[in-house]
Amino acid sequence: MDNRTLSATDLNEYYGIYTKIANESEEIRSFCKDWDVIIFFSIGSEADHWIRIENNQFSFGMGKIDNPDVIYKIAAKNFLDILQWVNDYLFSLFFGMLIVEKGIPDSDKFIWIDSKIRGKMLSKINKIKTNYEVKDKYTLSYEDYLLLVERIRLKLKKFSELKEIPWYIASPESKDSIGLRIEQRANEYPDRMMMYYEEEKYTNKEFNEWINRYANYFLNKVGLKKGDVAVVFLENRSEIMFVIIAMAKIGVISSLINTRQQDQTLIHSMTHAPGKVFIIGEELIDPFFSIQSRLNLTGDLSQNLYFVPDKEMMNTPEGFINLKEAIEDSSTNNPPTTPKILVKDPYSYIFTSGTTGLPKAAVITNGHTIGSAYYWGYVVMDMTPNDVTYITTPMFHSNAINIGFASALGGGGSIVIRRKFSASNFLKDARKYGCTAFNYVGEICRYVYNQPPRDDDKDHPIVKCAGNGIKPEFWMDFKNRFGIERIHEQYGATEAFIPNFANIFNLDKTVGFCSRP
Repeated sequence: MDNRTLSATDLNEYYGIYTKIANESEEIRSFCKDWDVIIFFSIGSEADHWIRIENNQFSFGMGKIDNPDVIYKIAAKNFLDILQWVNDYLFSLFFGMLIVEKGIPDSDKFIWIDSKIRGKMLSKINKIKTNYEVKDKYTLSYEDYLLLVERIRLKLKKFSELKEIPWYIASPESKDSIGLRIEQRANEYPDRMMMYYEEEKYTNKEFNEWINRYANYFLNKVGLKKGDVAVVFLENRSEIMFVIIAMAKIGVISSLINTRQQDQTLIHSMTHAPGKVFIIGEELIDPFFSIQSRLNLTGDLSQNLYFVPDKEMMNTPEGFINLKEAIEDSSTNNPPTTPKILVKDPYSYIFTSGTTGLPKAAVITNGHTIGSAYYWGYVVMDMTPNDVTYITTPMFHSNAINIGFASALGGGGSIVIRRKFSASNFLKDARKYGCTAFNYVGEICRYVYNQPPRDDDKDHPIVKCAGNGIKPEFWMDFKNRFGIERIHEQYGATEAFIPNFANIFNLDKTVGFCSRP
């Protein structure tokens, strides 16, 4: 094998790969010819890059598809001309920013397609350099180059076999939502598994029916309406999934409170977005009691405190409604509101960690999670109905919703949730539930690695994972010890379903390619 390296100045050697693949693959040529619009990897939303081919005219830009800020619009004479422009654009965005173990190229060695993008990209480069301790010289081994080409070929072949673009979002005004997607799963595949929690397990039908009990209760008995906020203070257990999606079905926003917060930080988060109802788990009632008198819960708010039993070690506190009892007679039918929810409608607030001040709420829309289902479930992780995703992070973290839950939703698979992450029980759980994938953040993978080595460390069904926090110097040790085939590291995705960088093609020791400059 040729051991030469490709420097940043060799980027031109990447060009032509798409054209070469297209020339060799009749399936891809037919796929491109059959569609009026083709969008590679990045799909249209309010702030994402998009690519459009229509009537032999190629254009790309930023912003809404129906009112775009067009960067370039070119009339192409033939199919290969279009592919060349796609090639140039994609390699500038997706492949021109490959980051490997030895570092990032100097900014002056880049091919920049537009001055507006240059400024944004430079700020991302600086953040990456800070977080990933990389050197300034960029190299890519020839072996990795050939591997990359082959994986691009496989991805394009996969797209060529599509009869429709899965999870495609036509516009932010479309009537589509996570609640609707759950209802579709329950209708089409009622007996497939959707969720495992401890000894509980739920099929798609059962999962949807439990969600509907909560949704119909809060819609019909409490009178919540679209745009209202529900403050949700629950640990990872079945009820938190039921509540989040139930509220999404009726247009209510779940303000997901960090369960580790206390005192002034907890007060700030609980009052940051005024809630119409407060849903408090038995396991968190003490921290809530410690601040309740300072929340100014008067009038209707004092009547809308809901207690969610856990181990049932205590009676329902005075002034609270037992939510488990309240929903017993609630309808399991889909609420009438679900078909009216739009892609652009928010369904949760997720708070930042608060390292530079009090936590701030990131708005998560239905479009974010639907897009994440497409991006992580289909484009990146190749999820299928046979996959079981182990969610390692709390549901108040965007990584849990927009990678863990969404990837399973996109692929038609199931999820496993656990009260609190346990490094010592991680592989035991993976074997118990048949987990094939997991999400991660921060030092979770290192915590698993720091467990005493065992002869059966590779005896588990996990093949892939996605998240952020695996550093290059630790990457191969973790991968080799546990036999993890695919690690999809990403960077920068709290408020968008497509991250700033993502290791789409499963190269080792890299945070991946730029997909959102």
